[in-house]
Amino acid sequence: MEKLREVGRPVVRVDAYDKVTGRAKFTDDLCPKPCLEAKIYHATIGNGRVVSIDTSEAEKVPGVVAVFTCFDVPDTCYPVAGHPWYADSAAAKRDQADRKLLDDRVRIYGDNIAVVVGEDTVACDRALKKIHVEYEEYPVVYDALESMKGTNPPVQDRKPDNIVAHSLARTSEEDLARAGYKTVEEALEDPKYHHVKIHAESREQSQVHIETCVSYCYMEGGKIVCVSSTQIPHVVRRVIGQALGIPWGDVRVIKPYIGGGFGTKQDVHYEPLNAWICKQIGGRCVKLELSREELFWDTSGRQPKTFDIECSYDDEMNLHARKIVAYSNTGGYIHHGHALVLNSVNSFRWLYHTQEVATHSEAYTIHTNGPHTGAMRAYGVPEGNWAAECLMGDIAY
Repeated sequence: MEKLREVGRPVVRVDAYDKVTGRAKFTDDLCPKPCLEAKIYHATIGNGRVVSIDTSEAEKVPGVVAVFTCFDVPDTCYPVAGHPWYADSAAAKRDQADRKLLDDRVRIYGDNIAVVVGEDTVACDRALKKIHVEYEEYPVVYDALESMKGTNPPVQDRKPDNIVAHSLARTSEEDLARAGYKTVEEALEDPKYHHVKIHAESREQSQVHIETCVSYCYMEGGKIVCVSSTQIPHVVRRVIGQALGIPWGDVRVIKPYIGGGFGTKQDVHYEPLNAWICKQIGGRCVKLELSREELFWDTSGRQPKTFDIECSYDDEMNLHARKIVAYSNTGGYIHHGHALVLNSVNSFRWLYHTQEVATHSEAYTIHTNGPHTGAMRAYGVPEGNWAAECLMGDIAY
């Protein structure tokens, strides 16, 4: 009973008083003022390649310290999601690493192709307007099913069919045989049962946390210090090291209170670029903060998904067999990738499944030129639950 002494009585959060009284310090509160500011130049096309960038006029703007382009940064790919890192670096590169600090290959509208560093945001904003870019444009595909047919060029070179991953789980042949069937489809089409098909779609969704994504970096004692509003400080440290090609021990990450994240800040967004800029300008403090508009197009919200569902059931509305095929649109980059739609089909499968004799759960994750997506609250489960409830609603109706 000693272990249960806290049950049944309220417990005050250790951070409650500081937050409600305004004493809590968030990233921008801690950032030394004044400091240098960095602003991203985003691509104005949805698919293509940067042919050339003219930054000569931008560099002349008063207050501009430096302008860097996709042709200046290391040709190094790194992952952004908080997945475990492989000991096998080749496997890690193959499965996760698809981002660069800045990239000449434009996969989505708003991709990052240049950055301006200035004494203040006014100088940065003025300089951004004076950057001139020449593109080679490719056709844009936003629909996942259309993208699965193949695009030229593919969204990511290592995924020529634009399919990130495909998974299939079915009731075993042995279990089906015990129920008198050879396949799940035979159980679905058994004339003794009612049959229903539905198509359901869940849309992309942004977390819209109050504090946007923000970090500042400086060098101290030969190390890069990154103070960031992030949910994954240890992963940020690792990814900065990977992206810059430096030992992880040369990076220190500090995570203050965060003003909301709900999954967006479970990805590494601009911290590696900010750290690289800091090194290029001699370790001076640089802050990089996203606007609300940038947050919508260039951070990761919930993946849009489509579900094709079949079900057979008896007169008492007991489920007999179910089949779900889910298609998840991960946009131009993998981020949290296939794990999310797997959670969707698994949550669908385990809701109401006790009376079933046959199940078929199939999932695809597909690249498109749509905004990249990633973790969001409950990590794919709400979409699967919603699809299952849509099915039960149709049966009950």
